[in-house]
Amino acid sequence: WDDADIVYRLTGDVTVPVGSTLTVGAGQIIKFRAFGGTGADDDLIVDGTLLADGAPAAPIIFTSDLDDSSGGDTRNDGVTTGGNGDWSSIQLHAASTNNVLNHVEVRFGGGGRAAMVVADGGSLAVSNSVLRNSSSHALLARANSVVKLENGLVVRNGDTGLRAESGSTVIATNNTFDGNLRGTSADGIGTVLVLTNNLITNNSQAGIAETNRGAVTIRFNNVFNPGAITGNYSGLANATGANGNISADPAYVDRGTLDFHLQATSPAIDAATSDNAPIDDLAFNFRIDNPATPNTGAGQAPFIDMGAYEFGGRPRALKHSP
Repeated sequence: WDDADIVYRLTGDVTVPVGSTLTVGAGQIIKFRAFGGTGADDDLIVDGTLLADGAPAAPIIFTSDLDDSSGGDTRNDGVTTGGNGDWSSIQLHAASTNNVLNHVEVRFGGGGRAAMVVADGGSLAVSNSVLRNSSSHALLARANSVVKLENGLVVRNGDTGLRAESGSTVIATNNTFDGNLRGTSADGIGTVLVLTNNLITNNSQAGIAETNRGAVTIRFNNVFNPGAITGNYSGLANATGANGNISADPAYVDRGTLDFHLQATSPAIDAATSDNAPIDDLAFNFRIDNPATPNTGAGQAPFIDMGAYEFGGRPRALKHSP
């Protein structure tokens, strides 16, 4: 799927066989049948490799065919908008390898499935992407899968933004998790979740949850969930004040319009660690040291911000990775 400016509408399960690669080009829009219209429960099932490598100005979009905001009125039924759980999921099975979601938006899935994106034993790298409005978990790692998530915006999902279970290993760096049921969670012996430089905010039940002896490492995160039923931390010790972790209003520009950039007063500015952090942000701006803000983070200069967006980040000269 690499023809420019094409909208693909899936009307059944699509399977990528073992040994095959499905390449999705920048700017492509893939729409799944919405449950409400046809009763469909379509999935993209990957046994081989999914390579969805978009661009800052041309992200790849996986969404519902009721979502007219991308690709127009695909169903020719007048103005409609997507809803949580309209379609099912992207499933990355155990045989799949080297799966990539870069500059991708995944919206309105999770219907009838454990999550909108499921790494079920396969490897997956998600970067510079938006996962929102799932009716279930947004991103689920299980069955010893290995998942890396960085510069992600994971918001407004009906269950956990990022869930690790069943012996999986998940490394999440410089992401923003906001307005989910839980921000992140780890469940089960052998499950490892490493959280660094994230904003985990305004989730309704818990910020970070640990159950059944899952292991969570928490460094330089802002975990701020004032209305959470079980608090910022559920099943593990309060990490605020240790290892660079804080709990304070991140001062987003406008959560209501999904603008999770930081205001100049944000405590997340220059409060992260630069060690193993991405050099740019979700908007493809270089991460910089803000001269007007005292450095409270760690690592070598530049001292960078928590979350998916860098305050005052310097735009790259070219709008694609080298």
